[in-house]
Amino acid sequence: MISFKTLNEIEKCKEMFAYDPETADKITELAEAYGEECIGVCRFLGQVLLRVFDGEEYYFLCPRGDIPQAARAIREYAVKEEIGLVFKETHSEDLSLLCSEFLYYDVRLSDPSARLFTVRVKSECDLITAPPSVSESGVRLCALKKKDIPEYGRLCREESALTYWGYDYRDDGADGSDEYFYRTQLAELERGVSLTLAVRWGGRLIGEACLYAFDYVGGAEISFRLLPEYRGKGLGRATLESLFAVAEEVGVLTLYATVDSRNAVSLSLLSQYMDRLGEENGRVKFILSGE
Repeated sequence: MISFKTLNEIEKCKEMFAYDPETADKITELAEAYGEECIGVCRFLGQVLLRVFDGEEYYFLCPRGDIPQAARAIREYAVKEEIGLVFKETHSEDLSLLCSEFLYYDVRLSDPSARLFTVRVKSECDLITAPPSVSESGVRLCALKKKDIPEYGRLCREESALTYWGYDYRDDGADGSDEYFYRTQLAELERGVSLTLAVRWGGRLIGEACLYAFDYVGGAEISFRLLPEYRGKGLGRATLESLFAVAEEVGVLTLYATVDSRNAVSLSLLSQYMDRLGEENGRVKFILSGE
């Protein structure tokens, strides 16, 4: 997995690129426009990859070396960091090679004089016009509503669920307010990185189900969690089957799930539907491939 360091984190950054005047000039230009703290640099297969934060979003300069491998490395990085995937300053001769690495994208001519393009890669989440609504065995997955905010906040703070969820909001110093969790899932949907749905039973919010880590080549991760009082009633199975239906509706071809190896209930349930890929660092990975 590649990683980027910002210019203000790199000592002697100008001397670092003295052997490559074109890259040095581009870095100087970007630093003057956005500030050194907004320019990320990464060495990959003999080339320099550049990441820019323009005050609103991150974007990457189109690689000029091994485009397919560099594009895949940047894709994996963007998925892990939960940021959008945008390539700027793409030369016309590189356009088809770059776009061939992804399923969905928008291309815009950004500099007619130099024939440079901006490629905005899209996930299935980006293509959703309205959150889907799916029902299975009395359980319904649908959009979260403002009326759900207090109960959704309780779910997101529930200690036993956090143990196995794989992410603890407290690690990021988040305020943990009811509004925070609701705003976060809306922002992630807006960025096209995660789709969070309410799990309802008898009209009540009993949990959440998510499609996330969209990989821009047809895959995504799934996860769900229920409030403690609704566990052990067969509702997890209905939620999982509903989540499969949601994935099919939005066009995801391959599903992954990652489960804490101590979570015997989820391991047993997923093993009945998905194939086990392996285990690493106490997390078990599953896959379900569509036809």
